[in-house]
Amino acid sequence: MTTHNLKIWPEFFKALVAGEKTYDIRKNDRTGGFQVGDTIFFLEWDPKKKKYTGHQAKKEITHVLHGGTHPPATDGLKAGYVVLSFREEGE
Repeated sequence: MTTHNLKIWPEFFKALVAGEKTYDIRKNDRTGGFQVGDTIFFLEWDPKKKKYTGHQAKKEITHVLHGGTHPPATDGLKAGYVVLSFREEGE
């Protein structure tokens, strides 16, 4: 299993920690790609100050939907992008 550190803007981080945001769309540009069971550390990033806030959330990937692989189900998601579903690690 791999650990990924991902930048996330404050408004999305707030929804993530509140449990309202249970997925993320990302370019699948990681070595080995994103895999079910991988750990994500979402690191809150302030785009105005151009620095990390120090807040983070740890999640486990439960499903990966690859864009462009199962038309028409993924017609709106370009090849090379993924939708990551996740949960609190250990749930």
